[in-house]
Amino acid sequence: ADFGSSHGLNSMYAMKIYQRIIGQYSSIYSIKTIAIFGLANGRSFYEQCLTSNSLSVGYSSASLQWMSCKPCNISNYCASLFCSNDEYDKFKQQAHLDYSKFLEYRSNELIPSGVLILCFPCLN
Repeated sequence: ADFGSSHGLNSMYAMKIYQRIIGQYSSIYSIKTIAIFGLANGRSFYEQCLTSNSLSVGYSSASLQWMSCKPCNISNYCASLFCSNDEYDKFKQQAHLDYSKFLEYRSNELIPSGVLILCFPCLN
């Protein structure tokens, strides 16, 4: 499943690569009785999107910097990097809450041997 996939076009390319790589190390695709599905999820990733213990591979690229809500208005600037310390702390707290919830929901969805691949911008 690709979380934060926008229109989904890039998701299909990534899923084809994952399928090819997994096929090199596993015979799972040759077993006819196993159903394998790719999913580009159009729901918010700040909620549980899939049934618990149903996901083998989860992926999210360049989308986790988007918060679930704006914690406050920023005075004198349009980016949280340049706001006051108090405003910055509110954004930092919201980011922490959002990321914690994201990981909690994905950990519910992943099977015990599942993999979550995350790529996102950060400061440090």
